[in-house]
Amino acid sequence: MKEKHQFNIRWTQITPETFMYGSILRFKATETLFENELMPSGIVIHEWKMMTNFEDDKVMPTLPILQRNQTYRFHFDYHVQPVDSVYFKVIFKRRNGTVCDYQMIKGHDKDITVPDEMYSYVVQIINAASQHLTFRQLTIEDVREQSKAMADVHVHDMCHIDPDATQATVIFVEETDLAHELIQEIDNCVCVTGWDQPHIGHVIAKVTASLQTLAKDYTLQLVGYGSRSNEMAYAVGAHLPATLYVTPQRDTKLRQRYGTPEQVDVPVVTYQYDEASTAISHWLGPTLNQSHQLKGLDIQKLNGGNSA
Repeated sequence: MKEKHQFNIRWTQITPETFMYGSILRFKATETLFENELMPSGIVIHEWKMMTNFEDDKVMPTLPILQRNQTYRFHFDYHVQPVDSVYFKVIFKRRNGTVCDYQMIKGHDKDITVPDEMYSYVVQIINAASQHLTFRQLTIEDVREQSKAMADVHVHDMCHIDPDATQATVIFVEETDLAHELIQEIDNCVCVTGWDQPHIGHVIAKVTASLQTLAKDYTLQLVGYGSRSNEMAYAVGAHLPATLYVTPQRDTKLRQRYGTPEQVDVPVVTYQYDEASTAISHWLGPTLNQSHQLKGLDIQKLNGGNSA
C-alpha cells in the first residue's frame, strides 16, 4: 500500500479544549467559523491531538502519526480579523507527558522537524485578540514529497499578448489535453498545469504566490471548465482579487479537500457550452474531456470588450 505523505485536518468537533464560554461556533461544509470578541489573549481556542483517552476525552484522535527526525511542513489555511490575531503552537511530548519541544507559528506555514524524543503531539490555536476566525484546514506534509510534487506545478508564460490589454486570463488545465484552438483567441492567456495532485494545499499557495506577481500589472480572470478546475479557480480566487469564470459543475469531495469556501468575495461568472453537453457530462463525468466547455466563454468580454 502506498504510504500517505500529506494529511488534511479540519476542525469538525467540540473537544474539552475548545473554548466555548461566550463563543459563537459554526461548522460548515468546508470551514469552521469562530467568534468571541471578549475572549482573553493567550487562551487556547481549540486543540487537536495525536493521542486521546476516549474515556476521558470522549473524542477520537485527529492528528496523524509522524516519523521522528523527519521534517514536515505545517500549513494553516485560515482567515482572521484583525490580521495576525491568532497564532498556532505545536507541542511535542514524551511518553510520560512532559514537553520535549514546541514550535510557535505566526502566519500560515512553518517547516518543523519532529524531535527524537517525541511520543505524541498536539496542535493548538491560540487567541491574540481575534474578533472573527474562519478556519479551513491544517495540512501536514512530508517536505521531501512536497518538494517533488511542487516541481510539477507550472504557471506557463503568457501567450497571445495584447500590449494594450489590462486583463490576464488564467486557465487551470485539467489532466486531459487542452486543444490550442480553444484558447487561441484569448488575449494575455496564462495556463496553469500540474496542479491536480494530492499536495493541493501547498499547490494552491504556490500558484497564488505566482499569480500575485501577475496581479500587480493585470486584472486577473481565473477560468475553470470542469468540476476539478472549477474548484481550483474558487480555491485560488479566495486569496486573490480576480473574476472567476466557471461552469456550473461543483464537486463536494473536492471542495472539502481543496478547502474551497462556499462563496468567495470576488465576482463569479457562470458559463457553459450548451445544456446537452452539460447534462451528458453530469452522467459520464471524468470519461469526457471537459475542455469543450471553453467554447461557451464570451471571448469578447473576456478580452476587455462589451459582452457579445
